[in-house]
Amino acid sequence: MDERFGLTTASGMNAQHKEKEIYKGEKPHEVWISSDGKRTNRDDNDMVDSSNAFDFENDSIVKLYRRTVPYLLHTSGLLITKIGMEQFESESERALLQLQALISRDECPMSAVQVVQICALYIFAVHNCSSISVEMNTCSLLQQRAVQMVLSLFAILLTCLDEFKHDLNLILIGEKPIPSKMRRVMPALWVLSEWLSTPSINRLYKGMPSLGPIESNLFQIDVWHTLASVSNALVYAESEGVLARNVPGSKDGSEVDNDKQIEITLPECVYLASFGMLLALHARASSILTAAEYLDGSGLHCFSFDEHLDRFISSCDDKRTERDMSTSKFDDRISSDIQEVADDERDRVVIEVRPNYLVPDTNAFIDHLESIQRIVDNGRYTVLVPTTVASELSCLSKPAATRPAMGSAAQMGQSIQFVSMDQEDEQENWVMERARSAVAFLKKASEQKTGHIATVTSKGSRLPSVFFGAEQCSSSSINDKTVNDDMILSSCSALSSLLPNPLSASTESATIKPSRLYRSVVLLTDDRALSIKAICANIPCRTIASFLKWAIIQ
Repeated sequence: MDERFGLTTASGMNAQHKEKEIYKGEKPHEVWISSDGKRTNRDDNDMVDSSNAFDFENDSIVKLYRRTVPYLLHTSGLLITKIGMEQFESESERALLQLQALISRDECPMSAVQVVQICALYIFAVHNCSSISVEMNTCSLLQQRAVQMVLSLFAILLTCLDEFKHDLNLILIGEKPIPSKMRRVMPALWVLSEWLSTPSINRLYKGMPSLGPIESNLFQIDVWHTLASVSNALVYAESEGVLARNVPGSKDGSEVDNDKQIEITLPECVYLASFGMLLALHARASSILTAAEYLDGSGLHCFSFDEHLDRFISSCDDKRTERDMSTSKFDDRISSDIQEVADDERDRVVIEVRPNYLVPDTNAFIDHLESIQRIVDNGRYTVLVPTTVASELSCLSKPAATRPAMGSAAQMGQSIQFVSMDQEDEQENWVMERARSAVAFLKKASEQKTGHIATVTSKGSRLPSVFFGAEQCSSSSINDKTVNDDMILSSCSALSSLLPNPLSASTESATIKPSRLYRSVVLLTDDRALSIKAICANIPCRTIASFLKWAIIQ
C-alpha cells in the first residue's frame, strides 16, 4: 500500500516532496504533437507513473473490504490511545479513501451494523480526547482530528444518500425500493445526526478554529455542501407531504394523544431487528434534516439556511459571494499578480515534442520488452538502442558468477528489486532470462535488418542496425549505475543537438514567446532519478505505458 499511495517512510516522503519540488520548479512546459498534428499538453503528474494510483475499481470487493476495515480500526486506535499520531495523516487518508471506494459499491459486504460501529468508534474517540483539553470551551488538537474524522465519515455516508436525492420522494412513499447503498448507511447517518444535534457537541465544535473534514490531496469531500444538498432534498420532500418528521415525546413520560404519531424503535439504538423498514427510513431521513436545522441555529459560519434563497447553503457559497462583493478592493493587487504570472510564463521554456526517435533505458527492455516490440512493429517511430544499454543487456544475459564487474541485479533500477536474500537467486535468474530475451530480439532485428530500430552512441551517432559496441558496461555499484544513466542521457542530448529543427521553427522563434525548444528524441524510462536528469537537460521523457497510451498503440 505504501508503494500504491506513493508514500514510504518519513525520510522517503521528504525525498519525494523534494523531488516533486525539483520537478515542478523549473520544469519546461511540454507540448506533444502526434504524427496527425494533434497537440496535447503534458500532464505534470505523468513524470513516472501515469496510472491512477488511487483507483480501486479493479480491486476485488473482498480484498478492498479486508483492507479497509483494518485501516479504519487502526486510525481510530491512534486517536483513542494517542500513540503513533505521527502516522495519523497518512493512515486517515488511506482509511477514508478506501471506505469511500468500498461504500460506493452496491455489492459492498459491510453491513449497516458495522458502519454504525465504525462511527461509534470515532464518536468515542472524540469524547475520549476531551480529558486533555487545558481550558474551558477549547478543543485540543487531538480532539479536532477526531471531530474531523467523524465529519469525514458523515460526508462519505451522505454521498450515498445524495446519489438518490432525485428519487427520494418515490423511495419515501414506497414506489421505489430502498437502494442497498442507502439501506447500508441510513442507520449510521441517524447516529451521526443525533450526535451532531446535541448541545454538548455544539459547545465542542464551537471551540474549534475550523469545522470540516480531513483535508487531503488524495480525495476531496465537502461535508457541508453534501449536507446542504441532502437537506434541500429533504425539505422538498417535507413540503410535498412525503417526509414524516420526528416529533419529541412528552417530557413527563405520558403518552402523546395524537393518532397521526407512530412510535418506532430504531435497531441502531438497541441492535435489534428492524421494525417497519419504511417508517425507519422516515425517522432516519428526518433526523438528518433535524441535524441541519439544529446546526443552522447554532450560528456556525460554515453552514446555514439562507432565507432569501429558501435553501441550506455551505460556507463556500457565502465566501464566493463575499469575494465577488470585495473584488474591487483588490484590483491593483490582482493586476500585479497577473502581470507577475505573465512574466513567469514568458520566462518559462516551452518544449515542442514531435516524437520520432525513442530511446529506452535498460530497465525498459527488462520490464517492457513486449511493449518495445509493439512500438517497433507499429512503424511510426524509430527505437534507438544506446550502446550502453546493449552492453548492459549483454552483461545481464550471462550467469551472475560470470558477469564482469557485475553486482546484484537489484542495483539495475527501481523495478528490479527483491524482498529477501533467499529470493536473490530467483530474481537473478528472472533478470537473466528477460535480458536474454531482449538480446535475442535485438540480434534478430540486426540480422534481419528490421526497420525502425537502430543503435545510438553516447556521442549521438546513429548506426544503421543494432550494434553491441564496446562502450563501458559497469553496474557494480550505485555510482557506476549513475555513470551508465549519464551515458544514456548523453546519447539523447547529443542526438537532439544534431537533429535539425522543423521548418516552421525559424519563423516562429522570432515571434513566439516564451522561448521554444524542439525535440524529436524521447527517453523512455521508469527510473525517477534518470527522469529528473532528463527534465533538467530539457529532454522529454515518459514511461513505456504512458507513451503507448499517448501514441494509441494497442
